[in-house]
Amino acid sequence: MDAPDSMRAVPAECEVLLRAAHRTPDTETLCRIRFDWGRCRALAGHHGMTPLVVRVLSRSGTRACPPHIWNQLMEEARAIAIENFSATAELFAIIEDLDEAGIAALAVKGPVAGIALYGDVALRPFQDLDVLIAPEDRDRTIERLAARGYQPLFNLDAAGWRRYFRRYIELTCIHPRTGAAVDLHWALLDPRYRYSAVLAGFGARAVSLHVGARRIRTLCAEDMLVYCLLHAAKHQWRLLRWLVDAALLIETYDDLDWGAIAVAVAGASGCRQMMAVGFRLLELLFGLSVTGLAGHWIVGDARADELAQEAFRFLIRPDVPAASGQAWPWTEPCYRSLCPRDRLRYTYDTLIAPTPLEWMAVSLPEWLGWLYPAFRIARLTAKHAWRGRRG
Repeated sequence: MDAPDSMRAVPAECEVLLRAAHRTPDTETLCRIRFDWGRCRALAGHHGMTPLVVRVLSRSGTRACPPHIWNQLMEEARAIAIENFSATAELFAIIEDLDEAGIAALAVKGPVAGIALYGDVALRPFQDLDVLIAPEDRDRTIERLAARGYQPLFNLDAAGWRRYFRRYIELTCIHPRTGAAVDLHWALLDPRYRYSAVLAGFGARAVSLHVGARRIRTLCAEDMLVYCLLHAAKHQWRLLRWLVDAALLIETYDDLDWGAIAVAVAGASGCRQMMAVGFRLLELLFGLSVTGLAGHWIVGDARADELAQEAFRFLIRPDVPAASGQAWPWTEPCYRSLCPRDRLRYTYDTLIAPTPLEWMAVSLPEWLGWLYPAFRIARLTAKHAWRGRRG
């Protein structure tokens, strides 16, 4: 990944992060950059890139780094490594347990990304273990996780669980003793959105990743790239590490089938612009140039370029952005990249559709379930009014 022209507009602290994201970082150039060490450490932690920064500084020399900041970076990287190794072992144990029960499972993101893209599971922080199973195996998988001590994040009654499974495609389960979290998926993307068709048939294309004597199934490289970019879009392109995943994937797999990616995107209404924004960001941040059929998505797409430039300016801020509350959906970058139908669905899901918070707050029988949307609107209105008074 060569340094893009846009690097000239990047604050020095962010430049360190972007250059650290290379598989073979340019340590000579990094040694010449003058930056605020404390600010760089804070940004690395925010974007989930502390291990990468520690790796590159270890190679380029740490003489200029204040000892107390270097010690903090090392402690943070060591804590991430210990947690990641423990979580990876737990992932293998869960996959083996499910396999014994005849449940075929795929692992996505997390340890798989660390091994396949970073070459070291300790280099990519993650908060949970993402396990993907077939919809028909959902209930049995939840039972197997419960036998291992995992409990669903939400405490719902029978009617609440029926509502939950009708709407959602994933469930977070927490181990109360270890704090480990498993994000169980029975679909990769929400089928209610038109762009979800881009990953249709991913199971047939899944591949096996060998880790020592172990084998774990995951997405093929093309599907993994599409999923990485859509995941970054889902989170409004607000963290560098999701885009680093995609950049490293392109660099690692030089035989990607761009034609297959282009055909899949063309067949999924409303997906193209989200992908175009992602690829344009990879170009702005890392100098990656997408060629072939996929390259045409970002040529002449003024809307995608506008959204990418907006996300780029946010990502290269020299300070950690302040935490913000829930925004109105139409103000979010991802919303503006969706097709009209998906925008309506996104607005409904964000503002009207009831969530487990409403189901836990008020238990209503099925025949009164139509009252939940009104309850959610009232709750959100009260929350925004309270924030407005505080502001």
